[in-house]
Amino acid sequence: MERLAPATRRVYALTRDDAMTIEDIANTLSISRRTVECHQFRARKYVREEFRKII
Repeated sequence: MERLAPATRRVYALTRDDAMTIEDIANTLSISRRTVECHQFRARKYVREEFRKII
């Protein structure tokens, strides 16, 4: 996760650890819903790629 941009890590943490909705994250971080979705996409892609390296 350390390779992800700080904003992407933060969105990922809020999504996974705090179970926040896209709308809640957008409001908390003062960013658009679309930006949250982009960060989530990048984080999921990173996680998938890392798991593929392990398996």
